[in-house]
Order: sequence, then structure tokens, then C-alpha cells
Amino acid sequence: MTRAVLVGLVLLAISVVVDSAPPDLQANSPGPTPAPLLSCPDLDGNGHVRGPDLSLVVAHFARDAGPGFPNQVSANYRFLYDLDANGVLRGADITAVVNRYGTDCPQ
Repeated sequence: MTRAVLVGLVLLAISVVVDSAPPDLQANSPGPTPAPLLSCPDLDGNGHVRGPDLSLVVAHFARDAGPGFPNQVSANYRFLYDLDANGVLRGADITAVVNRYGTDCPQ
């Protein structure tokens, strides 16, 4: 898969959402700031960052945690796909996979 196709997938995912991103939820959240679960965006756990990993994060695009983050989250939110741990599943999470596309992750 070429980088142009990956960029096209990212643009397609972003175009699905017509409203603007919610305000920064971290600034209004009490308690400690959550850290990302993964240091490498191998979301399917096969040791490689490839197309399925990109598909997983795109499939969860815009399923945000909600205003109670990090203490309370919506039922559709999945922390695994929130690669920057900010409570919103947006372009930055997709970009994290695209930037590491084709790399291998330590097991």
C-alpha cells in the first residue's frame, strides 16, 4: 500500500465528520493525565504496523470519551485506539499509525 493511499484513507476518515472537534477535554479533567496504552501502534497485536492497524483506528474515528474523561467515558470509546490519550479519536491518532506504517514493534 503506498503512502498516497494511506493519506487518502486519512482524508476520507476526516471528511466523514462534519462537525468540529470537541474542546480539549484534558484541560477540564480532574486527576492525573492518562498515558497511552501502546508505545507502538500495533493495534491488532501481530508485531507489525500495517493496513489492519490503520483500519482499526479509522473505524473508531470520532468515538470520543465524552466530557467526563478520564473518570467517566462513553460506551463507544475505546482507550486502545486513542493513541495520544487525550479522550478524542481524531486525525492525530490516525497519523500516529500512518507515521509508523511498515515498521515492526517489539513483542
